[in-house]
Amino acid sequence: PELERVFASAQVCSASLAAFAAGANDVANEVAPLAAIWQTYRDGRVAESVRTPKWLFAYAGAGVAAGLALFGSRVMRTVGRDATKMTPARGFNIELGYALASLVASAEGWPVSTTQLCVGAVVGVGLASGTDVSKAVNLKLLGRIFAPRGVATKLR
Repeated sequence: PELERVFASAQVCSASLAAFAAGANDVANEVAPLAAIWQTYRDGRVAESVRTPKWLFAYAGAGVAAGLALFGSRVMRTVGRDATKMTPARGFNIELGYALASLVASAEGWPVSTTQLCVGAVVGVGLASGTDVSKAVNLKLLGRIFAPRGVATKLR
């Protein structure tokens, strides 16, 4: 209990880092295709490199904020409460792992889904609890989360 209070305080820092990392990744993933579409429309041809106007970053940031406002609470509830047992210590480790993975992906230019990174961190921490897999994570919920990804990958 005492240690959990320490992690509850530390979660302020890990949550801030996770929010920064998510913003860095999500806005970049949204801006790149929009910038390519905008420049192709404006120039009438496909270019090898794209200059991104500043207003496009603001537009993308507003889109991410709108998505979070509309669907964020449902996603947070599903991942943060229903996927595995949650404690401040687990939450700290999940946020830190997810944030670091997202920052590395952003720095390397890898287009990753921050939601999937977060779910992966939740599953990893749940599995690290040392209990039976069926008790550590909600496998039925994870199936509902990952099945659409598998179908989308097969359709490509």
